[in-house]
Amino acid sequence: MLAVRSDGTVFVTRPDSNDVLALHEDGAGRPASVRKVVTNLRHVHGIALHAGRIYLATVKEVFAGDLRTDGSVNDLRAIITDLPDGGQHANRPVAVGPGQMLYIPV
Repeated sequence: MLAVRSDGTVFVTRPDSNDVLALHEDGAGRPASVRKVVTNLRHVHGIALHAGRIYLATVKEVFAGDLRTDGSVNDLRAIITDLPDGGQHANRPVAVGPGQMLYIPV
């Protein structure tokens, strides 16, 4: 999944690699740098950015952390740890919707 911050930084979840990348553009729309900003999140898939925070969903958990201006993630913590089993549809997209609520399909 992808999420784009207002400064153009693109965040990419990689479930098979268990990490999240931040791609900073060079002003011409091409990645100038790529770096891992989150590691060791088993099957991380869903991603949402809101109010300076990043929300990441795995099969059974949702994590939240502060986004720094350089794209790094600070203080990543589990905010939900008991999502029901997704069976054959275990990927968990997340989104912030009306009323600033976090939406996660189960």
